[in-house]
Amino acid sequence: MTGYELRPMAIPILCFVGRSNSGKTTLIERLIPELVQAGYRVATIKHAGHGFNLDTEGKDSWRHKQAGASTVIVLSKGSLAMFSDVSDQIKVEEIRDRFLDKHIDLIIAEGWKSEGYPKIVVVRDQLGEVPVSQEGLLAVVSNKPVDLSVPVLDPDDIASLTSLIIRHFPKCPIVIGAIVAGAVVLGGVAVPLTSHPKFCASCHNIKPSYDSWVASSHKEVTCVDCHVRPTVQGYLEDKIQAGLKDVAIYAFGTPTDPHNLQAAVSSELCIGCHHAILRVSEIAVRDLPPPVKDVGLIMSHRKHMEAFAKRGKGEGCTTCHSQVVHGKPIKGYPIVIPRGHVTADSQPYYPDHPEGSMLRTKAMADCFRCHDGKTEHEGKVLSKRCETCHLPDKIGEFLLN
Repeated sequence: MTGYELRPMAIPILCFVGRSNSGKTTLIERLIPELVQAGYRVATIKHAGHGFNLDTEGKDSWRHKQAGASTVIVLSKGSLAMFSDVSDQIKVEEIRDRFLDKHIDLIIAEGWKSEGYPKIVVVRDQLGEVPVSQEGLLAVVSNKPVDLSVPVLDPDDIASLTSLIIRHFPKCPIVIGAIVAGAVVLGGVAVPLTSHPKFCASCHNIKPSYDSWVASSHKEVTCVDCHVRPTVQGYLEDKIQAGLKDVAIYAFGTPTDPHNLQAAVSSELCIGCHHAILRVSEIAVRDLPPPVKDVGLIMSHRKHMEAFAKRGKGEGCTTCHSQVVHGKPIKGYPIVIPRGHVTADSQPYYPDHPEGSMLRTKAMADCFRCHDGKTEHEGKVLSKRCETCHLPDKIGEFLLN
């Protein structure tokens, strides 16, 4: 036993304050699912200034309390309730330390406007309608203009409110700190641990990418298999340097929105597994999903890779296959395949990513970005005629107008 003891970090407390009927409870009710989606375990504490009684007269728990028990706990499968005598002056941190599970990530308290806890003020009519301590003020939620140095958010802008809270109470640095401490104590344990996809998913903005990976055809291929080149330089740059940068941004900056995440995948890693594809010039119809099977596919991967190299714009496998892991099948396809001509199809396709986001742009990028009848390669215009990519004897009624 050493002279040092690793003490658990206290669960952070965030108070929502404002006058009665200002919308605090509704706001918290809408906020909690977003935090849970981001991987947070949330506890809430409500200050009821006029008192309350949740127990039912005549029930066993009520009878125990009436008999003089200072604390009564009722336990059933999956649920627990506690009735306990507490001081009128009990503070939130005392409730936290006495009653809450240490695995909770954030406590949202409704009330305690005069305390120095980090707080968000919910305003209905005007700032100052309730006396609020300025200490720890993080933001104001109001649908009216407020002249303050802190952010002022609209009550319906739950996404911005969630981002602000995650920024102030990040979950990821705690995980990273534990991993770093483990690495110091246990040496090489941290390397395989931080290489596991679930470690990546511990950051809220990576979680959607992890969820799509789990459902993809590449779910047996780990993050580092695709995103870290198998060389010393690749490991230092792609894992160590990029990883530390991401952690610094998450802890001290503004994390990138999940819809705008960008990550490089070296084509040499793809070819390492799919090397046989370079010998293919026509995809066998039996290997194609419907409805592409109906028109066939002529596709020389080698020619495309050679063209990408000559263009020198950093293109490669993910130029066409960027959605294979983190995208969704479109228009009835059973699997994710490159978007051939979604911008010209008679059946419109609209990604569920926000307008202007990087993922939406990628989802709408199709073969016509190069095969537009204007772009040239080696002095030849890249044709957009259907038979350039499809079998002429199969195309029939599928010809574009």
